[in-house]
Amino acid sequence: MTNLQILCKSLADIIPPVKASPLLNTKFSPPPGTSSLPRPHLIQWLDSRMEQRLILVSAPAGYGKTTLLADFFSAHSGPAAWYQLEESDSDPTVFLTHLIETIRRAKSASKKISKIGQNAQSLLDNATSSMDSRRVLTVLINELAEQINHPLLIILEDYHFVASPIVHQLVDYLLENASPSIRLIISTRTDPPLALARLRARGLLSELRANDLRFRDEEVTTLLRRESPDLSSESLNVLIQKTEGWAAALQIVRSSLAGQDAESAREIVTSLSGSHRFVFEYLAEEVFRRQPESLQTFLLRTSILSQMDAASCNAVVEIKNSQDMLEELERQNLFLTSLDRNRRWYQYHYLFREFLLSRLMRENAGQVKVLERSAGSFYESQNEHEAAFLHYSAAQDHESAARVAIIFAADYVERGRVEVLHRYLNMLPIEIMRAHPELLLQLGNAHRRIGEAGLAITAYEDARTCFAAQKNNSGMSRALTMLAEVYRAQGNYRQAETLADQALRSAPLEDHTARAEALMALAKTTGFLSSMDRGRELAEQAVEEARTADGISPLLRANFIQSLGQICWWHGDPQSATKHAQEALRLAPDEFSPIVAQACILLVTPHLYWREFDTALRYAERGLEIAQTLHLNELLPAAYTALGNVLTRFGETARAEASLRQSVELAQQLGMASYEQLMATGYLAYNLYGQGRVDEAWQLAEGALWAYTGSPDSYEAFVCRSVLADVALEKNQLNRAENLFSELAEIGERRQFRVPLAMVYFGLAYIHLVSDRKETGVQHARKALQLIEPTRAFQLFIDQGERSRVVCTALVEADAGYSNPFMERVLENLPGKKKPATIIVSDQSVINIKCMGSFRVFA
Repeated sequence: MTNLQILCKSLADIIPPVKASPLLNTKFSPPPGTSSLPRPHLIQWLDSRMEQRLILVSAPAGYGKTTLLADFFSAHSGPAAWYQLEESDSDPTVFLTHLIETIRRAKSASKKISKIGQNAQSLLDNATSSMDSRRVLTVLINELAEQINHPLLIILEDYHFVASPIVHQLVDYLLENASPSIRLIISTRTDPPLALARLRARGLLSELRANDLRFRDEEVTTLLRRESPDLSSESLNVLIQKTEGWAAALQIVRSSLAGQDAESAREIVTSLSGSHRFVFEYLAEEVFRRQPESLQTFLLRTSILSQMDAASCNAVVEIKNSQDMLEELERQNLFLTSLDRNRRWYQYHYLFREFLLSRLMRENAGQVKVLERSAGSFYESQNEHEAAFLHYSAAQDHESAARVAIIFAADYVERGRVEVLHRYLNMLPIEIMRAHPELLLQLGNAHRRIGEAGLAITAYEDARTCFAAQKNNSGMSRALTMLAEVYRAQGNYRQAETLADQALRSAPLEDHTARAEALMALAKTTGFLSSMDRGRELAEQAVEEARTADGISPLLRANFIQSLGQICWWHGDPQSATKHAQEALRLAPDEFSPIVAQACILLVTPHLYWREFDTALRYAERGLEIAQTLHLNELLPAAYTALGNVLTRFGETARAEASLRQSVELAQQLGMASYEQLMATGYLAYNLYGQGRVDEAWQLAEGALWAYTGSPDSYEAFVCRSVLADVALEKNQLNRAENLFSELAEIGERRQFRVPLAMVYFGLAYIHLVSDRKETGVQHARKALQLIEPTRAFQLFIDQGERSRVVCTALVEADAGYSNPFMERVLENLPGKKKPATIIVSDQSVINIKCMGSFRVFA
């Protein structure tokens, strides 16, 4: 076992796995069905529309939508899933996570449905930036199509809470692309911005609206006579006219009439007046006023809770018998809905809660903050930190809100919930953020993931200043490291090196994680500016430092290994680079994560230069797929560059050119991919001169170098200038090419850019050999071979075509006919030596071909 394997095993042994956050069970269960307001004709109507793609149940609050669908869900014999939406479900990550869980918990379904969505969920669990949510949904749709061959009903309750255009687009995409076995019912107070007209025109939509949901005259009579048998026909007619069949009003009328004699009932009915809202408030007032004082207090104080159980109510109301209170309210039908069959979680009817909150604010506005603070304290004690944050914020207890935000902020960044975190942190006053610079640091991370480099730098600088004022050296080191990473991504290596060095000097000796991060940031910049030997040495120190760190996440652990692999590639050691990249893939907690994308992109070029084209293409496509799926904007330029480089070798020059141009465009937009932009430009220039567009290739590479703002001696500039020299050779401008190669040789020796340096010596060897300087030409050729042979990067010599034949032949002749395996393989694979393989079908058999990724078939 190698030292590195021992090191990685030690890291894996000492770091505990990350546990997923639990989801609230009540979101996936309808309230228990009730027969107090039976609607058999509507149940039958819904059942008869089960062949439709979508049933839209759209009506204002209080029309009995939830009760109807709960009864239908209970009566439905086939597999059915329930998803109770709320405001937080406007976050696409939250929506998709809950949608997957909804499907897994479908009732009356086979056992295998509980495992559906594993691939899609793994994408969400490891997202660190804004995702391409549609790609995640595509994975889920494919899993559903492969594993479900029977009708599955999904009910989306309270869809009106969704405010995100992205979530609306996701639902449209699901309706358009899911298999025919998937059917949706959407319950909402307002028509959602979905493609309803298209579904309606195609006969795939049925609609249940307010007029359909109104109670019929005979239903009202049956319902109210049950509570008040002596209610006169005249009073019934008045009620029918005033309530207009509105379920919420009828429910409260039932509560108001319970136990009343005929005269009292007549007075209640006569006093009803006004619009629906006023009717509701009047009736709610009547019901509320008739409750004992203790129950009134309970109702008012618990109204701040969007959902409640006995424990949360006890904490807010400061009593011990909340369960009895909740059960009593449910028995009285006081607009309290049980959210689970165990009668643990409850929720007030939306309008009734609004009435209670309004009354609470009117009677004792000052008490609201006290109650919100108590709720925040309770949820914090239960480790429900997001709920605690929202209650503390409502209480304007920003200090407590900041305290709990610190607990979940880093996890939200790592899981990709950066938009939610951004919204929450903006709820806090700037002075609170500066008192807790950890939040400024996480705000910077959120900006960086979103792709807002300028705002990220501002947040990191603020965090740095505040950490310094607190004499928090660990925090200051982390802020400096993050700044170094942003500046390095922008190509400002000098500034990045200075900041990384400051970060390392600031980090306390006992803070191994901060020191490891600073060392790795320093390794990447020092390698470009001074020597790759020194860069690799620092990277190995960073991995060793990380080994002694406590609490390091699997993702960060894998990232250190992958970063070491990247530096090994720049150092000219592709074997070590691939070994570290594979180790990072093994250590990564999931097959879909940013670190997996980075490792795949790193693995592309070594396999490409080893002439293992299929392997290189597989890694390139996988890296790009993950970057697109998770919407990792910072990785997309590198992913497109890797794919374009592979496609060029496959001879698909048009597709390769499009991919490389996409990389350059994205890098320019991002403003944080200087390295990728110049590398993509160099590869694009190589692609163009391979197409015979030599002048265009020269102008492209020269213009990119002229506009480049990074160090002129950096790795990417070295590669791009090397391509420029190759273009000069292609134009037969030997003097210009020789001057360029000679300048690069000095830089390459000093920086130890071994692989591109080998190609510089190759270029010089060719120029000297064709200009009658055979002795020095052979010397340069031997230097090139000495550098490239240990890497086994055959393809780099093969790319040179006839120039490679000249150089290799000179080496063979100079060594008295001796030829080594490396040169033999190069000469065997030069153009004109082999015909492309062709598959010939000798009979008339039918061949079924499944195309994956970019693979194409020509007949």
